[in-house]
Amino acid sequence: MLAALLLTGVARADDVFVDVAINGHLREGGALVYGDRSYVRLSDVAEILGGRYVYDRDLNVAFVLTGVYRNLVVDRLTALNPELEAYNPIAAIAVGRGIQYGVPGPHLSVNFTPSGVVTGFAVLYTDRSIAHRPWFDQPDARLEEFPGIGWAYSQHLYLVDPDLIELGGETQVAFNGRRLSLPTDAFRWVGDDLYVRLRDLAQASGGGVGWDPGTRLATAKVVAGADLTLRTLRSLNERAIAYYERAPNFDAQVGYPVEPAGPGIRFGLDGEGRVTAFGVGFPESSGPWFPWFDQQDGAAVELAWVGRGYSQHIYVQERSAISE
Repeated sequence: MLAALLLTGVARADDVFVDVAINGHLREGGALVYGDRSYVRLSDVAEILGGRYVYDRDLNVAFVLTGVYRNLVVDRLTALNPELEAYNPIAAIAVGRGIQYGVPGPHLSVNFTPSGVVTGFAVLYTDRSIAHRPWFDQPDARLEEFPGIGWAYSQHLYLVDPDLIELGGETQVAFNGRRLSLPTDAFRWVGDDLYVRLRDLAQASGGGVGWDPGTRLATAKVVAGADLTLRTLRSLNERAIAYYERAPNFDAQVGYPVEPAGPGIRFGLDGEGRVTAFGVGFPESSGPWFPWFDQQDGAAVELAWVGRGYSQHIYVQERSAISE
């Protein structure tokens, strides 16, 4: 925080706050005029976009989360999936991934930033009966050794640009996991509030600004980030998603399944193309039943992508809201 304050400065006594209209929503005194430029509080922008603001001090990244991304924060994700309360950190923070949370046994793990924003999902396959697949993290068929776990194959699906997940560095703003291209002098801190130069923010998001000198009203159109869809996942996971196909038939559990032809992380889409849930399957040979599986104790089922076994899903939307 100190570095950010030294870099961007703070409001002075003679700074002036004026009204601002963002996407037609008026914020009285919502714009800080510094020099000949207007700055707007980023948390206000998130609220106007119908989203959520999370500032990660460790990464120095300010996240504006809209659409499905609003649920991709530890408190909301746990509310949607109470079984995640049993999850604990199982690995230290890793550049490009975050802090991995999980439980002992086969499971779908979650990577978080230090502030609790979900950066992606991961799975480890320690069962030697599972052969290497081209969508795994390993580029060839050689197993990788994981501390405390042993030799395994892994797969990660990223929901946030991995370049954002690095400790320290200059202040950055991300809309739904994508960094906005903003100059380093576009930020100002007023106490604990991050203000961003309005013109830069609006234009970087794909919008624009205006100014009425008579009323001293700054106006702006700010465009929310892309929602979590198949297109988003493809852009962040080009190699892995190249092996995925969307099923034509609706599944009441997850919507329209999108999955590779074999073991790996699958996900579902609702009728509007937004991701509903992420899931994995484990063959019976992977071990006994665990309470985070979808099935009841001992009730293994036939799974198209692994044979007879167990599945687990982590929902990023309300299960009752999944519809065709």
